[in-house]
Amino acid sequence: PRFAQRVQETRRVANHPRAMGMIDISGGEVPSGLRRASASLRNAPGTPSLAVFVAPGDTIDGVDMEDGFLRGHGTQVEDGRLLATVAGTVERVNKLVSVRPLRSRYTPETGDVVLGRVTEIAGKRWKLDVNSRQDAVLQLSAVNLPGGIQRRRNAVDELNMRQLFGEDDLVSAEVQSFYGDGAVALHTRSLKYGRLSGGQLIRVMPTLVKRVKQHFHRLTRGQLEEAGGGGGGG
Repeated sequence: PRFAQRVQETRRVANHPRAMGMIDISGGEVPSGLRRASASLRNAPGTPSLAVFVAPGDTIDGVDMEDGFLRGHGTQVEDGRLLATVAGTVERVNKLVSVRPLRSRYTPETGDVVLGRVTEIAGKRWKLDVNSRQDAVLQLSAVNLPGGIQRRRNAVDELNMRQLFGEDDLVSAEVQSFYGDGAVALHTRSLKYGRLSGGQLIRVMPTLVKRVKQHFHRLTRGQLEEAGGGGGGG
């Protein structure tokens, strides 16, 4: 009961017209032109956005499906209204409206720095658990050879793959691309990537990790600490 009361209070404050900096057009008959103008103002570039929390079954305010809005993840249309299907925050990208769940697995993006645990070695590739919907793939051709040698990989390199990364090793890598089935392709072609040893690994929810340009931070004692961009719980 206390949690439900807090959720209602949070929703009431976050959705208050003054808190959102918008005109309240949710009640009564409002001309369609005013609705479109309000939606354009809300989605205009540079407009400060405050997180709007919704629970499953809540109607997402300010969305008129007749104006060409698109239904994103975590939403469904019912009787012309856009409803949330998960508990989370509303995200708007132009006409696309979605709900970002409070708890979810990591969704990779190109350029993310991730920490992955090696789960399988076969076929000139490693499979890594990066806390995503499926394991990421690190090809033998996408890693640095010992000594930084630049050449084509051969059968000997394939036999020595476990000398680079073995099962259960923790590896720092970067998201390079995606395969057709949605699997992530990683690479460790930079010296700042590779096997991690020592130190301490802290797991956090992906929603708490903000994507920034720099994911490497040097601590006061001269130790290099790494924070992954959402994957692997770093």
